[in-house]
Amino acid sequence: MLPSTLEDLDDRDDYDVIYSNLKRSEPLQNHVLVSRIIQSINPQKFNLKILQDVFQSFATAFGKPIKYDPSQFSNIPVSDKRSNPVHFEYDNKTWCAKVQRLKWENYQDNNKEWNTYSIKLPNDGYIYHHTHEDKTQGSSVLCESSHSFISELIDTALNFFDDDNISIRVFYLNNRSRMNVKVKSVKHKAWLQITFEYGYPKQHVTNGWFTKEQMEKLINKK
Repeated sequence: MLPSTLEDLDDRDDYDVIYSNLKRSEPLQNHVLVSRIIQSINPQKFNLKILQDVFQSFATAFGKPIKYDPSQFSNIPVSDKRSNPVHFEYDNKTWCAKVQRLKWENYQDNNKEWNTYSIKLPNDGYIYHHTHEDKTQGSSVLCESSHSFISELIDTALNFFDDDNISIRVFYLNNRSRMNVKVKSVKHKAWLQITFEYGYPKQHVTNGWFTKEQMEKLINKK
């Protein structure tokens, strides 16, 4: 159960409960209260630039320009995809991104073949906040004033295609802790999608068994 007020937050266990609830994919009934509590404890987690930093760490580990290459889709059947993991370091943790290439039929374009290049990245503890969300047009998108916080990420997306006539939109779903950067190129019949969502760092994935060396390192941590 979540504490009903800020004053009720009196130990680390409460914080763990709140934080784990905040990272769930479904909307939270107490999202406003939860955000206030977390913001009072660790305001840095509300810095939107965290997502840009995560992307830059991924790009460094990726090791090559993030550009559209249609030849990467030539051997993929329609309605099929290819996935590749990319491990990268951020905030003293090892994370796993997923790069996917999908070929599909676009019914809005007379069922012609289109390609989607997808990059899925973790939030790394970033806490979504309603001040960055604009719902005035019926969809949850990033406020115009917030785009400057992720300018380098946006710049990569703008230059992914060799096409000056792309369209781009950044979806920002506060209650679902998710952000999507989507770029459409009619010229190439292709999409770029960069998604930030909840994920575990590699160090936290364990079945409880350790080698002797691993356990010695674990118990000797200061």
